Amino acid sequence: MAKIQDLKQLDLSKVGNQLLKENITGLIEAYDRLGEGQFAELKEGQSQMDRMYQLVEKAFPGALPAPEDVKPKVPVPPKALADKLEEGEKKRQKKSSAAMQEIDDVDMVEIEQCRRTIREFNKAKREAEGTKPVKKTRLTKLKERLLGLAALMPDKFKEDRIKVAETEEILLDTLFGLQKVWEMNKVDSAKEALQEKFEEMEEKITKKEEKEEQKKAEKSEKKK
Repeated sequence: MAKIQDLKQLDLSKVGNQLLKENITGLIEAYDRLGEGQFAELKEGQSQMDRMYQLVEKAFPGALPAPEDVKPKVPVPPKALADKLEEGEKKRQKKSSAAMQEIDDVDMVEIEQCRRTIREFNKAKREAEGTKPVKKTRLTKLKERLLGLAALMPDKFKEDRIKVAETEEILLDTLFGLQKVWEMNKVDSAKEALQEKFEEMEEKITKKEEKEEQKKAEKSEKKK
């Protein structure tokens, strides 16, 4: 069973799947916000943590922390070392390619499910925090303004993947720029809210495209 410390020790720079990397970061952030007790009560929290760690083990073993009890290696002659390194690199590339294919073909559904689960975690946490009569922080106000800007997108552009992606990038850059200039410690809640907003837009685009494809297929069948 994977522990939160196992996820934190992963070298995410060596994880070659962006969505998998974001899921691991999202699980860590959810755990840190909720605490061990509340995270343990989540229905899919531990199972998602286990599955994401297993995917890293399978596809990106280089991201795992090096074992502490590494035995000293016997010196290898330069020619033999070069041949061994070349052979090892070929095996690594073959294994990495096969693992990536397996993630692309089999595990992307689970990675997408994990992302949806993390969004549900975050939504539940924000709703719980919203019930408390507390004064809005500067970060909360900034998040609301940025979400308001996202909502101002013309309707025709909300159905354009490129416009949606470009708008998300601009607003996230604005958020991180203000974080640096205003010397803010964390802006995680604002970042997550923006990402979820644009993910919802992309999901609507996908659903619309699927309906259009289905209609085209039905028309094609009728012509036959």
